[in-house]
Amino acid sequence: MDRNKTLESMSNALAAANKILDLKNSSLHNDLSSNTRSTRNIQFNTLCEMLNTLASYSPPKYKDVISNSVAISSRYRDTYKKLQQHKNSRSNEKIDSREILKTLEILKPVLPNQHKTVVEKIQKIYEIIYS
Repeated sequence: MDRNKTLESMSNALAAANKILDLKNSSLHNDLSSNTRSTRNIQFNTLCEMLNTLASYSPPKYKDVISNSVAISSRYRDTYKKLQQHKNSRSNEKIDSREILKTLEILKPVLPNQHKTVVEKIQKIYEIIYS
């Protein structure tokens, strides 16, 4: 039984290494043919795929930890990108209440539950006042 587990672990490690190598090679090919901003996106996506590959071939006790870490990283990255887009889309220097609400809405996925509740309450109060 122990020998079968060892063989399974070794074959999983080889399969994961092969898949990661394929991802790395395809990422290098994409890096050479794209600009700097999209290169960073491709590199991050490739890293996430590599970590997901490691998670899928990992023993159960590591699989959840790696998968959760990748999901959290992706959520923070998406929030950062949305904040950047929101900041760049503003046409004037004056900040109004709608822009603050939009910013809070963008931040909601990375906030702790208690803060999410506060943001939702602020949104409801805003709707009541301005509807």
